[in-house]
Amino acid sequence: METKIKQVGIEHDDIIEQIVAMSHRFSFESHIYENLKFNQDKFRQHVRNHTQAPTGIYAAMCGETVTGYAAFMIDQHYIDEKNFEILTIYVPSEYRKTDSARALAKALIDTMDINGCKYGQVSICCAMKENEDLINMLTQNLFKKLGFYQIGIIMGRKGKTWEQAS
Repeated sequence: METKIKQVGIEHDDIIEQIVAMSHRFSFESHIYENLKFNQDKFRQHVRNHTQAPTGIYAAMCGETVTGYAAFMIDQHYIDEKNFEILTIYVPSEYRKTDSARALAKALIDTMDINGCKYGQVSICCAMKENEDLINMLTQNLFKKLGFYQIGIIMGRKGKTWEQAS
């Protein structure tokens, strides 16, 4: 079945719930969140907030099933031109051999172009416990094919209270 992209609106409760469940699962797969408690209610509200401009959420759909999602923001707060930022793109492992990631990435690029954004950026930081290097490489290759290029390096730091969070 072909993947279709749907822009998620505040009225799409079923899709939002699938995205929340998917992100809850991601919180267990990611080493970034291993000592942090995922709050479904806060994330649900976060998703709802991102359904309204200048932010947006796309869901990759196979029938009625969400097979991945992406969040973006069109920012013009501190520069004169529109800047397009891909905040999140996530496809669970069982859907990674489908065209979900490619369809989401294409929808994001189309949105960037339609909105006249002069610049776009994505931070690739997979942070998965398994196959992290492979997934980072595949994601980087996907975006390179779409015209993105490497600018710098993302670095993270655990705070002093990291071990106390568990």
